[in-house]
Amino acid sequence: MAIPLGITAFCTIHPYALEHPVDIKAIDACIGRRAPSALAHLTRAVYVPWHRDTTTHLPLYNISSEYHRTIRDAQVGGSEFKTRLCLMRKPTGRPGQGDVGFLVDMDTQGSWVAVSERKLGMGEEAVLSMPTTVEDDAAIQHDTLTYSMPPPTFPLPSKRTASGLCTHPHFTLTGAPRPLEWQIHPVELGGLCYVLVDTSVPGGMFAGDDTIVAVYHHAHFEAALPKRYSEGVLLLHGQPDVEDTVVVASLMRVLRYVRRDEKKEKKKESRW
Repeated sequence: MAIPLGITAFCTIHPYALEHPVDIKAIDACIGRRAPSALAHLTRAVYVPWHRDTTTHLPLYNISSEYHRTIRDAQVGGSEFKTRLCLMRKPTGRPGQGDVGFLVDMDTQGSWVAVSERKLGMGEEAVLSMPTTVEDDAAIQHDTLTYSMPPPTFPLPSKRTASGLCTHPHFTLTGAPRPLEWQIHPVELGGLCYVLVDTSVPGGMFAGDDTIVAVYHHAHFEAALPKRYSEGVLLLHGQPDVEDTVVVASLMRVLRYVRRDEKKEKKKESRW
């Protein structure tokens, strides 16, 4: 009888499930895990519920209190962090389980995503228009500015995992006051984490404070971001920013592409 992945993963990496607890941080260090130290400014946690390409309406919840109570001092991307994040209580839509911070509307064809912020007064809005082919730019309209997301780049080698072929795409965001890029660092942060980095700062995500604008981490035990669905937590700056809706909209683009990548792979395999 097959043992569910969650049970095996928990018993493997959670120290309290072992007769002789191991130093998880030491193990993470041995395999190259190294989270940026400058993440103290990312104090807002937003839960991105389970969704896939057929989802048309998605409320994102503010869960900062529950997140910090559960994660404590666990290092982002580390084994303990992944365990705590997976086991953390998450909103189910019932009252009292977290306030809705953003509302996301999408069409099933993947041509547009509308993000609106929920707050007193007039919240910010951003609309993402996605191209029909990956060779064209996506565009995000926010207020009077238009942000562009060119086709993804692939600076890292592909890797095949239990979740499928991981191509590790990076996504740039131009038109903002500073150049931004969604990056994945499988060695330092694992294959479940994307960071939005200010690329104008030399040194990348390890340069210092505010170099990292946002962090997204998948909320389940898997070797890489799954291709069938998405669910995770988005970390944002403690002080709300007018561009938060742009960050959310661009993340929806990233996650949809990761899921779309699976469809491309299956089509290629079906030809053989």
